[in-house]
Formats: sequence, C-alpha cells, structure tokens
Amino acid sequence: MSRISHSDDSFCNRNFSYMRPLISICIPTFNRAACLEGLFKNLERIKSEHGSKMEICISNNHSTDATIHVIMKWCSRLELVFVTQASNIGATLNVIAVTSLATGKWLMLLGDDDLLIQVNFSKLLKFLLSVNEEDWVVVGIAGVTGEEHLLGNLTPGQFESKVFQKTVLHTGLQRFGFIGMHIYPSSLQETFAGLSISQSQSWPHLAVLLRHIQTGRVQVFPLPVVGQAAGGVELFWNIGDWVLINLKKLNIIYEAKILDGRFHCFFDALFLRELYSLQSGKNLILWKILDPDNFHKYAYHEHAMRYRLLGLIRLLAIVHVLFLLLLYITPSALLRFLLRLIGKQRIVDSYIYEREMKNNFDGVKRGL
Repeated sequence: MSRISHSDDSFCNRNFSYMRPLISICIPTFNRAACLEGLFKNLERIKSEHGSKMEICISNNHSTDATIHVIMKWCSRLELVFVTQASNIGATLNVIAVTSLATGKWLMLLGDDDLLIQVNFSKLLKFLLSVNEEDWVVVGIAGVTGEEHLLGNLTPGQFESKVFQKTVLHTGLQRFGFIGMHIYPSSLQETFAGLSISQSQSWPHLAVLLRHIQTGRVQVFPLPVVGQAAGGVELFWNIGDWVLINLKKLNIIYEAKILDGRFHCFFDALFLRELYSLQSGKNLILWKILDPDNFHKYAYHEHAMRYRLLGLIRLLAIVHVLFLLLLYITPSALLRFLLRLIGKQRIVDSYIYEREMKNNFDGVKRGL
C-alpha cells in the first residue's frame, strides 16, 4: 500500500481523561470548503446534544481552496481531530487515513457534502448501545425527498454472516455502495489500514465489508441517518469514468476472494452477479450512446481484464462477451434513436447539460 504522508495533524481540545467516544464521524475532504462549512454547522447542533459521545475526525487531502481555514475556524468549537496530507494521496487512501484518526467504539465515514439527520442519529446512538460491538451496522440514507432510498425492502434486524451473504447476492453491491450508510466496529480499523490500492480502490468500505461478512454479523438500522447531497448528483461523472469505477468492484471481489479459500463459491457468484447486473448492462449501453469514442477505446480492454479474474470459470462470461460485441457493432446513432423512441431522450439531454454546467465537479478531476 502507498504510504500515507501528512504535513500536520491536530487534536483540538482532545482531553484523554474523557470517556471513549461511542462513535467517530470520519470525514475525508478535498477542495470543498463551502460544503464542509455547511456540514460543520449541521454537526455543531448534533455535537451540542451528544458531546463527548461523538468525535469528529477530518483528513484534508492537500486541498488548495479554503478548506484548512474552515477547519481551523471550527476546530475548537467541534473539538476536531484532523490531519492535512502533504500531497494529494487520492480518495481511497484519504478514506483509509481518516479512519486511522478515530478513537470511538464505532466509525462512520461521512461525505463532506452530506448531512446527518439529527433525530435519527440520536436514535442510532441508542441503538449502538444495544448491539454487539463487533457487528457491522447498515443505516438508512435519505434522498432528495427525505425518504429512505437505498435500503429498500431490506429487513431490519440482525443478519448472521451466511444470511447476509445471500442478501448481498440477491441485492448486489450497488445497494451498499454509498459510503455513509456503513457503521464499522473499531476492531476493523486495522483491516482498513492494511488495505492495498488493488484491494480497495475505489471502494474501501466495500472491501472491508466483504471481509467482515465472511464470518461477522450485520445489523440493519432502517431509519435514514444521512441526507445524501442533492440526491447523489453533486458530482458529475463522465459516463466512461463511472463505468470504469464500478468495474473496480469486480477487482474488490476478486481480492477478497483470494484472501480465504473457504468462500470461493460466494465470491465467484457475486462476481458474476455484478458482471451481469441490469445496472451494469444499462451503463454499458449509455456509455456507447453518450461517449462512443471512449467506449470503443476502453470497453473491451477493461472487461477482458476482469474476465481473466474468473479463472477456470471464465466461460461463464461468454454471454457478457457477446453482449459487449453486439454493442461494438451497433451504431450509436441507432441506439440514440431507440432511446428517443421509448421516451428517454432526456437522459442524453440531461447528461450534456450536466457535463457543461458541472465541469468543475468532475469526479476524476477531484481525484476520486
């Protein structure tokens, strides 16, 4: 794993005679000072209610905007624990870095553009007092309307490892991709710290989750605890970049598989499930429609790399190979026509508009 270096770390008003925090809110941030200011205002209200039960940790990924000034402004008021990286280490290592600052019994990663829902967060803290400290907790996430929108019909309560493995196979990893929905037991900090780039990029939380559910339990807390920024559309992603980032989930699954031979069947099934998911197919079609040159340049090469990870069962990917070949030979103009025919032209129009209006919010440009 690349070494995480930093130029400065600070522990504002940390009094080590205090009791251990129940939860550490871990915030990786980069060049979003305005978002961070809004989040700190949100956390101030919650901190005033819960005091030393919660700890707030920040890893500033060598931001070039006013991020450090915002941190220093709020440092004493929120008793922040923070580190400023000496150089931009990338989003994945920044996530790992911020978890290493935490001292709480539980860790919660929170996006710098997301917010905590105070009433439900308070209920979550009471819930954490009642569950085993080695369990992983999955919480609800609120979208634009304020309603929970990621857990769906996932049953609240406790899941043994094998049961949750079946749940993941049924729902896919897409449901668990949002980083703010996961509450980690502190015993997994070493697992985070030990992740290599190949084992975790760009999904360190999923990499650790896949290790945990080999033998560990999961608790589902259904109330929405985090309000997702703008319903998850704050950043713009070029369609090809988004597909490639999602393809890295296959690498995460493979890396988890080779750690322990007892779970090969589960990980092979999950790999194929992600490869053949409906969302994956839709993304490939949109890639061909919205950016055909980029599709032709990267799609086959990137997928061929993942097919090889299947080893002896790579023949099971043959249908996907044929689907990819069909997309290659189908004119993108024909696909755009079919999209208009079914009343989905707004997808193309929206993509073009977002690309023009949110150029500065591009995920890859932000090192994500």
